[in-house]
Amino acid sequence: GLAYRYETVIRIAQFIVQKRIPSEEYLLDLSSSDVEEILKGIKGIGPYTARLALILALRKYDQPPVDRWLKKIVSKVYGVDEKRVESFWREKWRDWSGLASLALTITLDAEPLRKALARIERGELTPIHEPDKLSPLNMWRYF
Repeated sequence: GLAYRYETVIRIAQFIVQKRIPSEEYLLDLSSSDVEEILKGIKGIGPYTARLALILALRKYDQPPVDRWLKKIVSKVYGVDEKRVESFWREKWRDWSGLASLALTITLDAEPLRKALARIERGELTPIHEPDKLSPLNMWRYF
């Protein structure tokens, strides 16, 4: 629940203040795998969160954040067994596999799994483009 996340946020803030997380400059020189291991060393940070941090904070795109949503979608679209989704995604997108995970989320308008799967069933694999409605595809207009 929320208490668990709250504790993790506080813990991360303490790590930063206490300089127990290396500097951004240092992390940028490490491999994505090494940075992921450092981040996972913080209680409450798992692979998914660490990989999102790689993408969003360090612009390292080679480690895909893989969750239940991505597994189900990729399995449905590409016919890949869910157990193989991560390796398939890495092979397909290589150094861009992390960014590809975010792009797929945007393509399906960040919809809940049930709605995203229904769209795929209908063959709707493009973003819904409603110019006057805020969506992941057009939010850049509002910055």
